[in-house]
Amino acid sequence: RTLGLIRMKLWRILLLEFVVVLAGVLAAQFLANWYQERKDRERAAEVRKQLVESMHDARELGEMRAIMAVCLMDRLTDIRLYGEKPAPKNHPVTFTPPPTIGLGSIGLDAESRQMIRKYYGIGDLMALQQIETATIRANEVIKTEDDAWTTLTLLSKKKDNPKYEVPVEA
Repeated sequence: RTLGLIRMKLWRILLLEFVVVLAGVLAAQFLANWYQERKDRERAAEVRKQLVESMHDARELGEMRAIMAVCLMDRLTDIRLYGEKPAPKNHPVTFTPPPTIGLGSIGLDAESRQMIRKYYGIGDLMALQQIETATIRANEVIKTEDDAWTTLTLLSKKKDNPKYEVPVEA
């Protein structure tokens, strides 16, 4: 009988030790997961903040380009009007090609997409993707414009001068 009680106590001690070790492992795993989740959430907030800042920068540059476009269109109209005939002496047409201002990129990589979707939802992700697509298209248009200005500059008689000058009446 005494031997049976000793065996029973031994099993209870082993079972208790197993439960304590298991509880410790589970608690450690829970804390590690909680810490990683918190770290991921903080990183997602930082990535989102950077994306929103990039988006605002791109918007400001886009607004600048829209303002520049009005002036550029006026100058192009002058150049087009005097393209077939010389410009009058009192109204010479000169033009310096505008500086190239790209809109940059909001930098939405695969990891950023996953974090934004997980912590902010599909709506935020879709909005940022639309802005990214619009920025890429705008940069393509800017590149096309820049190529056109380069061509116009090459057509100028003064190759060493970046200004485009329409011939003046004699």
